[in-house]
Amino acid sequence: MGIGCMVRTLLRLVLAEELQEVRREPTYASASIEECLASGHQIHQSAQQRTPNTMPTPNYASSYSLTDRLCSPNPAEQKSAAAELRLLAKQNASNRLCIAEAGAIPLLLNLLSSSDMQTQVHAITALLNLSLHVDNKESIISSGVVPSIVHVLVNGNTEARENAAATFLSLSVIDKYKVTIGETGAVPALVVLLSEGTQRGKKDAAAALFNLCTYEGNKAHAVRAGLVSLIMGLLTTGALMNEATAILPVLSSHPEGKAAIWAAEPVRVLVEMISSESRRDSECAAEVMLHLCSDVQKLKQLACLPECRIMVPLRKRLTKREEEGCATA
Repeated sequence: MGIGCMVRTLLRLVLAEELQEVRREPTYASASIEECLASGHQIHQSAQQRTPNTMPTPNYASSYSLTDRLCSPNPAEQKSAAAELRLLAKQNASNRLCIAEAGAIPLLLNLLSSSDMQTQVHAITALLNLSLHVDNKESIISSGVVPSIVHVLVNGNTEARENAAATFLSLSVIDKYKVTIGETGAVPALVVLLSEGTQRGKKDAAAALFNLCTYEGNKAHAVRAGLVSLIMGLLTTGALMNEATAILPVLSSHPEGKAAIWAAEPVRVLVEMISSESRRDSECAAEVMLHLCSDVQKLKQLACLPECRIMVPLRKRLTKREEEGCATA
């Protein structure tokens, strides 16, 4: 047993003794509590007292025990422990925090490169569930896990890739982590998943890309990975419209994004969107047009295009907004 595992074992024993001293009652495994509650018996097994709620108390001893099992030289034992931690972390915020405190994050990181696909799935999903607690996000980023998540996003099976994208979505809600994630090649890998993933995978990839592209440095990564042509295709087909209309204005504010949008011949699509009954779609298209026409030369070029009868729908939209403003005044 390594020194790290020995330390965790000692901590687990000490913590278990302290908990027993404070609580003076037995600690039940989460699974047995869930089974009892699922059967409709909302009572403690020992005292026969009705429970105040149906949320299991975090079991610190189990968290440390499962973390110790991640240190096992037996791959099957590691796989089993990762699977149990995945489920434990899914249950509630308290479990997520105590699992992280037990030192599970760097050990789960090691399993992301496992040749066993199911072990990899359990590890990335456990990290996803742990990342839902705001206090764990910094621990995950500082552990150096991001390149390993990119590895799963590129090389994993369908479930692993989807959960890797969802993990980046969770982590990227913190602005300072967008830089770290973008520097590791995550953006091109997310663009690939948006192109070829399942519906769920595409939605998580699109949401993660939107978050990441709100940082200026990541916009160029996205454009060079082909995100603009992919988004224009989504707008044309009507697929993932909410995600596409959120991302395109963000990219249009970047010089490379603006050039890529012009190259995609966007005018017909944008005019249709401005004419749309959807306020979201029309405002997205108007914002993109504003960015595209930020210099006089581009504005003249746009005005000369025969298919660009844009003034009528713009006037209609402006009139509608003025009427809405008057109605709420």
